[in-house]
Amino acid sequence: TDAARAQEGAQKPETERNVKCFVHGQEEALTFCVTCNFPVCAQCIRKGHGRHTIQTIAAAAQEQRQVLSQALDAIEKEITDSSPVGTAVSYWSVYEEKLASVFRNRTTATEEAELLSKKADEAFNALEKQLKERRAQVLEEIHGNLWKVQQALEKEERELQESLSDHVTAGDT
Repeated sequence: TDAARAQEGAQKPETERNVKCFVHGQEEALTFCVTCNFPVCAQCIRKGHGRHTIQTIAAAAQEQRQVLSQALDAIEKEITDSSPVGTAVSYWSVYEEKLASVFRNRTTATEEAELLSKKADEAFNALEKQLKERRAQVLEEIHGNLWKVQQALEKEERELQESLSDHVTAGDT
C-alpha cells in the first residue's frame, strides 16, 4: 500500500530515498550498476545493463559507507597510534581523492546520460519526420487512386445512361 511504501521510505536514510535514474529522470532508481558506477532504473537494466553487475541502492550505499568507514578507521588508528600527523594527512588526502573520484564519476555519468537523452530525442525526431513524410505519400497515393476510381465510375455511369437512353429511344420507335 501507499502508506507502507511511505513508511518504508521514511525509514531509509536520506541518501537512499528518491534516487532518480540519470537516463529516465522520472523513474526511481532502485538499483545500482556496479559496472557503470551509477544508479539505474528497471528500464535501464532491460535496455543496457542486463549483463552488468547490479545491486540494490541500499547495498551500494552500505558498501560506500563501509569503504568510507574503513578509511576513517585507518585515519583514526594512525592518529591514536601516535603516528606523525603527516601520515594522517596523507590518509585524509587519499580519502579526499576517492571522494572527488566519486563526484567525477557521477558528473561523467550525468553528462553521458544527458548526451544519450539528446541523441535519443534526435533519433525520435528524425523518425517522426520520416513517418510524417511517408504518411503524406500514402495519403497522396490514396487520393490519386480515389480520383481514378471516381473517374472510372463516372465514365461507367455515363455509358450506362447512354445505353439506357439508346434502349428507351429504340423502344419508342
